[in-house]
Amino acid sequence: MNHCRKLTSLLISSLLLIGLSACGTSSGSSGSSSSEGSAGKSGSSSGKTSASKESFSFDGTISETVIADEDEFKITALSLDKTDKGWLELKIKLENKSDHELTFGTSHEDGLYHAVNGYSGFMINTGFNEKVEAGDSMETEITLSPDELELCGIQKIAEMDLGFEVYENYSDRNLIQYNLKTAASDYDYSGESIQNTLQDPDFIKSRNNWNVDYFSNQIDFDAADMKVLSAAVVTEKETQHLYIEVENRSDDVRYFRFDSLGINGLVYGGGGESVQVPPGKKGICDTKLKLPKFNDNVKITGLDEIRTLNIGSFIVEEDYNTKLGSGTFEIKLSDKEPDISWTAAGNTNQTARPPVEIECIGIYDDDSSGTPSPSFMLAVTNKSGQILNADIEYENAEINFQPAFLITTDAEFIPDGATALISGTCIDMGDKPMPAATADEITDIVVNVLLYPLDENGMEQDPWYCMTTIYK
Repeated sequence: MNHCRKLTSLLISSLLLIGLSACGTSSGSSGSSSSEGSAGKSGSSSGKTSASKESFSFDGTISETVIADEDEFKITALSLDKTDKGWLELKIKLENKSDHELTFGTSHEDGLYHAVNGYSGFMINTGFNEKVEAGDSMETEITLSPDELELCGIQKIAEMDLGFEVYENYSDRNLIQYNLKTAASDYDYSGESIQNTLQDPDFIKSRNNWNVDYFSNQIDFDAADMKVLSAAVVTEKETQHLYIEVENRSDDVRYFRFDSLGINGLVYGGGGESVQVPPGKKGICDTKLKLPKFNDNVKITGLDEIRTLNIGSFIVEEDYNTKLGSGTFEIKLSDKEPDISWTAAGNTNQTARPPVEIECIGIYDDDSSGTPSPSFMLAVTNKSGQILNADIEYENAEINFQPAFLITTDAEFIPDGATALISGTCIDMGDKPMPAATADEITDIVVNVLLYPLDENGMEQDPWYCMTTIYK
């Protein structure tokens, strides 16, 4: 789709809220609420100590280790310590041996990655980006959360994979990937898994105000050598988290990019957290779930609780843009079927009739930018028998018979039978000024809705055009 619509992320945040911490030939199917967790390997013949269901133990200290020593710079891992607040800090010394300023940082770009015991993702909370003057040095740190390490089944840190970049000019960076061993490097972590912890009653009991609402390790998603191993919805206090565990079975660094989220068959906005996964390793996406909120003039019922989730994801190369595959899967949190309904805002007429139904469900003034702007929301119900993406053509629109330029929101991975929400907001664009009308004064809206069928790899095919007229 046209890159201009990506500007819409700012708009949609004012309409639909999802809190964030962030695909294949099969359209996927629901993973039933299975209690079959993979126990992993309980040991090996290597003579290493092995993982069992115990809490995190901090005995993976490190000796001072030189990570990189080049003509212009040096990076040294000094220590791995536990802070008074219970966090883990990996102390790093940065030395600039050049005659010019250098920038040192942790990086997830150009094939660099971070992982703990073969798990990448959210447990490495903060890295650094520091400028060091010529001939100077400084100390900084990378922090890790023991709670999140423990959630992933990690009981001791045996090794850490760390990616660093050093540069004077960003276009000419030095890239360093380093595997840092700890004093517990003989610990066999092959049996560690988030699946173990989410099926361990003692672990769940140890977490105050915790409940596992859904768990399955039978998710039907395997795309571009990236497989979803398990998915879980966990309530922590009053916040629901969606955890997706993936494994990269390719020889290259790849991203699991969570692009689309549907709640109770209603697809809207973007997805959740993405995760970079090194070859042969696992990763965890952690996304906070919130029921969507809408402008007061948009009346939708059936969203009082989350009954189903529809997840749409791309697998992309390390550049984060080149798509390799995609897929969808569904999570059912309730035996009750979703029951979504809405109130129409005026009459909607489609001059062309592809296998979808389009209805306007809201005309309102969006004031998220500080200036009220005429806006509308459409419900697009997919009846095509395949997965679709939907968008609104931002240039060829009319409001009250006057040309209008729109900022639009799109929807991706709309399953057959699901409904997606897309919207448009008028902006002042030179020869297409803002319509001199409030939402109450709008009588007619004419837009082109673009519907993109997806091929087996999740790539958009030529769109169907559907001219849509809304009138009150």
